[in-house]
Amino acid sequence: MEDQTLEDVEKEDTIPPKHVETHNRDGVQSYEQDGTDDVDVPNSSELLVPCMSSFIPLWRCMRDHHPSTRYSTDEYVVITDAGDPECYVEGMEDEHKKEWVEAMQDEMTSLHENNTFELVKLPKGKTTLKNKWVYKHTSRPRYNARLVVKGFIQRKGIDLEEIFSLVVKMGSIRVILGLVASLDLEVEQIDVETAFLHGDLDREIYMEQPEGFQVKGKEDYVYRVQKILYASRQWYKKFESVMCKQGYKKTSSDHYVFFQRFGDDDFIILLLYVDDMLIIGKNSTRITQLKLELSKSFAMKDLGPAKQIISIWITRDRASKKLHMSQEQYIEKVLRRFNMDIAKAWEAVKCILIYLRSTSKLRITFGNGEPMVVGYTDSDMVGNNDNMKSTSGYFITFAKGAVSWKLRLQKCVALSTTEAECMAATEVCKELLWLKQFMQELGFTQQRYVVLCDNQSAIHLAKNSMFHKRTKHVDVRYHWIRDALENKMFELDKVTDDNGSDMPTKALASEKLKICCSIAGMANSSS
Repeated sequence: MEDQTLEDVEKEDTIPPKHVETHNRDGVQSYEQDGTDDVDVPNSSELLVPCMSSFIPLWRCMRDHHPSTRYSTDEYVVITDAGDPECYVEGMEDEHKKEWVEAMQDEMTSLHENNTFELVKLPKGKTTLKNKWVYKHTSRPRYNARLVVKGFIQRKGIDLEEIFSLVVKMGSIRVILGLVASLDLEVEQIDVETAFLHGDLDREIYMEQPEGFQVKGKEDYVYRVQKILYASRQWYKKFESVMCKQGYKKTSSDHYVFFQRFGDDDFIILLLYVDDMLIIGKNSTRITQLKLELSKSFAMKDLGPAKQIISIWITRDRASKKLHMSQEQYIEKVLRRFNMDIAKAWEAVKCILIYLRSTSKLRITFGNGEPMVVGYTDSDMVGNNDNMKSTSGYFITFAKGAVSWKLRLQKCVALSTTEAECMAATEVCKELLWLKQFMQELGFTQQRYVVLCDNQSAIHLAKNSMFHKRTKHVDVRYHWIRDALENKMFELDKVTDDNGSDMPTKALASEKLKICCSIAGMANSSS
C-alpha cells in the first residue's frame, strides 16, 4: 500500500453513518412507546437475521442502582476515629503527639528511678525480647503510655518455665460473692500499684531499646531487665510466695483463690485478678492485718469496700442479705462510644446495641436464701441446619444467682432429642463437679447436688445402662454421667415448666423469659 499524504486522506470519501442496534437482556427495546419517530426500529423480519459485523451490540447493565450512603457528622466521626494509637509510629502521627511524648517520658523516668533495667552489651548466646508502647487516653483527661515486654516471645525452659498466666475464674468470683451475700461477710478491695515491677527475676532477660528512646552512640546496646516489666509472667510467682509465707494456700480448683481458715466461722479468702484483689472474711481485723502484711512487700492502694472489679459493679443491701452484680456503667460506656446512648444508630450494629440499651439495667442478685448449688440443663434438636448438630445450654445457680453458664454446639450429631438432652446434661455435670470441688476446698458442702432436666427419657438413659443397645452409637464420653450418678456425685431430677436453661436454647415468649431470668437471679435494677 502506497504512502498517503494529508491531502490524499482529505480526499477520501467519508464513511456513511451506520445504524447501531441496541440490545437488552429483556429483548429489543421499543421506541414507538416513547413517540420517537425519527429512530430506526427494526421490523420482525430483520430481527431473525444475524447481526452483521458492521453492527456493534450494546448491552445495558441490569444492576440495581442505590443512592450513596450519607452519614451524619456523629456517625462519620465514629467510623473514621481511629481511637488510641496502636503503635509508636501512630502515636507520632497522632494529633496529640505532644501529649503522648510527655507520657512516654514520664514512663521512662519512672522505670529508671525504680532501676528496672540496665543498658549493657548483649552477651553471647543470649537473645533479646521485643517491646512496644501501649497508649491509653482516659476521660480525666489523661494520656498514659506504658512500655511492655512482649512476653509471649519467651521460650519455655530458656526464658521461663511456665508458658501461661492465671487469672481468677469468673465462676469463682460469682460463687464467692454469693457467699458474701448469704453469710453477710466483709469484702474489701485493694490494688497493687505498678504490680509487674514488684516481681523478682530468676533468670536473665534482655530486651531491645524502646522506640524513640535509643541512646545515641549505643544503638547496638540492649537493656538487661532487673525487675519485671508489664506483660512479663514472673509477677505471679512473687505474689504466690508472699501469700504462702502468710500461711495461705491456693485452691487446686482455681489457683488464683487463696484461702486460710482460722476457726469454724473464721476464715479469709483472697481473689486475685491480675493486680486487683478482693479480700473476703467475717473478721474485719484479720482483713486489715492481711492488708498490712501485703503492703510490706508491695505498694498497695486500699480501695475500701469492694465496688467494682473488671467492669462489674457491686452493690449490697446488707439488711436483706442481697448482693447485686451489674455492668450498666460499662454498657453505657459502650453505647456512648458508638453514639447509641439515645438508641439511634446505623443499621450495621443497631440490633446489638439496642439490645444492650434495653437490658443495661439487668443485674445478677445473690442472697435471700440458703447458699445451695443447683444446675439447669437443656438442649434443642438440630438447631444448626448447616451441620445438623444440636445446641447444649446450661447454667448453675448458687445463693439464687447464676454463677456459671454456657451455650455451645454439640461435637457430634444427635439422632434424637433424648441423646441431645443427655449430652447437655453431661456438660453441666462436668462444670458442677468443678464447682463442688471448689466449694469443698473452701470448707462448704451440701448434701445433694441436683441437676434439673426436662426430658424424662434422657434421665432414664443417664441412670439406666439397660438402654445400651439403642444408644451404643453415642460417644463414650457422654456416658460418663452414668458413673457420676451411680457414685452419688450428683442427682438428676425432672423439671417441667420452670427450666431456666430454656433461655439460652429456645426463643421464648416474654412471660416465659421473665420466669427464666428470675430463676437465674436476673432482675432490673429499677424495679
